[in-house]
Amino acid sequence: MNLEEAEEYGALLFTEKEVKLILTKEANTVENAILKGQLLTEATIRKVIIEQAKNGSSEAQKIVLKWQNAIKVSKIR
Repeated sequence: MNLEEAEEYGALLFTEKEVKLILTKEANTVENAILKGQLLTEATIRKVIIEQAKNGSSEAQKIVLKWQNAIKVSKIR
């Protein structure tokens, strides 16, 4: 696992489990392959939303806050 890539996906507010799946070289099941593809598409979308949030979009900022809260909750569990 490349730590720079892990950091990049962490900055996109993916959970540790999601980052590990994204960075696996080969998915071991069809379900994991599908989820990995979905997460990679979501990463592209998150990059845009985070950039919009940095540029002052209140709607984008609300979405980013939801992602941050979800990560906090996942760490508590």
